[in-house]
Amino acid sequence: MGIDINIYPVDFDEGVRERFVSVKNFKETDWVLGNIYWYNFLEKIYNVNFIYSESNTILFLTYNGLAESLTQYENWFVLAKNKLDDGIYKKVIVYQNEVNWDTFHKILEIEDFFYKIFGDDKRFIFVRNIFKSRFNFTKINSTYTFGCFPFQIFHNISEKTKFDESLALRNTSKIFKPFQKIYYLFSANCNVKEERLHLYQFLEKGGYWDKANTSFFLPLYNRNTKKFNLQDFLNEKFLYSNTGGKDRFHSHLGKLDLDINYHPKKMKYDNFSQVKNLALEDNIECLFQLILETRYNSPCGIVLSEKIFKGLIYKTPFIIYAQNGVLKLLKELGFQTFDWLVDESYDKELDDKRRFEMVLGETKKLLDTPFDELKDKIEEHFEVFEHNFKKIQEFCFSEIDKIYKLLDVQ
Repeated sequence: MGIDINIYPVDFDEGVRERFVSVKNFKETDWVLGNIYWYNFLEKIYNVNFIYSESNTILFLTYNGLAESLTQYENWFVLAKNKLDDGIYKKVIVYQNEVNWDTFHKILEIEDFFYKIFGDDKRFIFVRNIFKSRFNFTKINSTYTFGCFPFQIFHNISEKTKFDESLALRNTSKIFKPFQKIYYLFSANCNVKEERLHLYQFLEKGGYWDKANTSFFLPLYNRNTKKFNLQDFLNEKFLYSNTGGKDRFHSHLGKLDLDINYHPKKMKYDNFSQVKNLALEDNIECLFQLILETRYNSPCGIVLSEKIFKGLIYKTPFIIYAQNGVLKLLKELGFQTFDWLVDESYDKELDDKRRFEMVLGETKKLLDTPFDELKDKIEEHFEVFEHNFKKIQEFCFSEIDKIYKLLDVQ
């Protein structure tokens, strides 16, 4: 093992009395379970050894949730600043693990809170788990990262590579039948959200189920009956943000047919919803993907989540409903998108409802195209998918390196 790096991991948890909980067993937690416990992985990649220490150390505070919840604990951060000045801490990192929905006003409040305590001290870093913010901090030392996503990407790339190798053997085997393209659309949709209900409605009314290998609302299999009505979700606040009152639903993306039986659906092969899962066998039988990002209207920045990265790893084209400008950002990062297949002008549309209509319109065009014609056109552009797969490997390690440098004070 190489150099030692002292680390003092602390979780902020509003669900416990102490709120700030030191994590002494931080290297015993898998990153998939703990989200921010990447230490074992970093030790292998960088030949270092992280040691739990409360002095001569890096205070690494992590939390999920809205940043303004931290502003209630000024005394705790004042004490951290004193220990920083006394040399007990070499660096203080406050890491917001989940992308939040902060408004611009709240961002300024948080900036003022930390600036009051730490000023522009470069030994203090406030990290927000968001790739590209529309607002730049002007006072405090801050940065943006992907959180657990680059580690998830690394795992998914490995899984895809192993799958491709096994697929090559299967395709030459006399025992196993090779996978064939038999569906148009692949789309994995876990939680109940309005845009996913609209997609469900689109597939139902368009008669497209036989062309799609999709999943919807998988966690509900263990909690609800297989059929339910939308009112059940309103009552349980699944669609809380769209509730106009106790018994009213205010649609954000257009008229939603409340008479449709929106019930959970499983994919052909894969029925899991863990963060590691890729549903590779399901995707390999589909021509293209439709990705619905949860935060399609977040005001605080463009969110590139694991859904997009999985889309690039699959080596199939995708249409994506996300924030406007997400395709533009991917191109700036060096990825190639699919304007040779669909009209990607939807990416420039500011209105959420109109952008979603454009996304569904492009999806409909592909679903209505003769299967072999669409398949041949996609196969002609195989070099695009290989380029993206290579690029995402480079991008993955670049982001992991940024996280390591946060923790390296040598």
